[in-house]
Amino acid sequence: MPRLLGAASASVFAVLVLVSYAAGLRLTPLPIPAYILVTILFITSTSAVVSFVAARAYMKQRLPSLLFLGSGSLFFGSTSFIAAVVGLPEGTRGSNVAVTVFVVGAALSAVFYLASAGSRPLGGRGGRGAISTVALFFGAVLAVAVALAFASFRGELPAFLVPGSGTTPLAKGLLATSAAAMAMASLLVARSSLTSEVLSWYSAALAVDAVGILGLLISGWTFESGAFLIGRAALAVAGIYMLMSVRAAARSAWSDPDSVVRELFKPMASQARAPRPGAAGGEGPWTSVVERSVLMEVDPASSYERAVQAFADEMASLGRTVVSFTSGGSPVNMALSGTPGVAQFLFSDVPYPRASPVRGEVMVPRADLPVLLGVVEEVVETGPTQRKAVVFDNVSSLAVETGFSEAYKFIRRAIEISSGSDVVSLYVMVSGAHGLNEAALIRNLFAGQYAYDSAGLRQTNGGQRRAELG
Repeated sequence: MPRLLGAASASVFAVLVLVSYAAGLRLTPLPIPAYILVTILFITSTSAVVSFVAARAYMKQRLPSLLFLGSGSLFFGSTSFIAAVVGLPEGTRGSNVAVTVFVVGAALSAVFYLASAGSRPLGGRGGRGAISTVALFFGAVLAVAVALAFASFRGELPAFLVPGSGTTPLAKGLLATSAAAMAMASLLVARSSLTSEVLSWYSAALAVDAVGILGLLISGWTFESGAFLIGRAALAVAGIYMLMSVRAAARSAWSDPDSVVRELFKPMASQARAPRPGAAGGEGPWTSVVERSVLMEVDPASSYERAVQAFADEMASLGRTVVSFTSGGSPVNMALSGTPGVAQFLFSDVPYPRASPVRGEVMVPRADLPVLLGVVEEVVETGPTQRKAVVFDNVSSLAVETGFSEAYKFIRRAIEISSGSDVVSLYVMVSGAHGLNEAALIRNLFAGQYAYDSAGLRQTNGGQRRAELG
């Protein structure tokens, strides 16, 4: 829905801007006090909220994209406010200082937005270092915005507006660059995820921002121009979309995963089985497994959920709490449903983790990798004295949803997180679903490699003995 709404909004505003410019439409400009009020309500205030929530999310998850988003939004909001205030004495004639501050602020904001769109989506844990980083970035942004205004007042910057003639070529070039950068960032974000509510709103906001700046560009900063007024309206709508994006980020990145996982794990300790005597030498296909990270390639036509069930039973018999990531209604979900000591995270079309009506199950976004990684971290860190086993069903579906490169980085990072604790991980990959090179890259991440088909379970990599599970 956000993706379609963003595309429709950007298209409508673009048509209105171009038609009004071609028709030479002139409208009664807003009174300057009303112009400032609109700027504060729809651009500055929304930018401030976006920056605050993005900073909170960054301090929790250390996602560079959120830090760049917050910095860009703070730049745009602060320079828009300064431009509106310093332009007050000049009225609708326009102010070179105001245009200079706004145009340079928009260009620098576009750089941050583009960096946000192109940054690595997977982060780490927050802490004091994250707080210092946010303070450094945001402090530098505000300092540059104020310094920009003072330098413009002192005449130390080139002219960006000539009263009576409109914006200079330098101003037009920067505005055109800003619009192009925001449009490119919107496309990058749109391509990075098909289901993330956060990224969908973010992409929509950037697209409408690009159209809004286009309106200011072709209007020549003429307040009576229809293109100018429509462009300002587009920027206001983009601010609302950006607010919707960080609202979704706030729910998914720094609030719900923690509490939902903790609630899910509360009953797990009492349900977990005590280790059976001599468990390391028991019966069953998984009793000889000693690796911490295990890959199982499965024939999709086989009943591979039996192997997963056997793995869960073996891990539970060793006193481990078993956690599975799978789709609702999948064979693995059905096989493990209702098993004591087993918690299930079900891939669903939800924007952030939500408790399921079924006891022991939580719904998580199926392809929002930062959110999924946050859930994995919480699973590993919740109940640090609990020994755990994690099942991920499956790698191949994730690669289809997000693209192989992002899925590969997610799996590698998830294994790194689990390796620091007493966690055994089993990842399922569909045999023949990947090219030779892609399959080899995935296999190289795992110490233990197995295959399951109609002939049963067998080890395929010689079995390096890296850790005792008992």
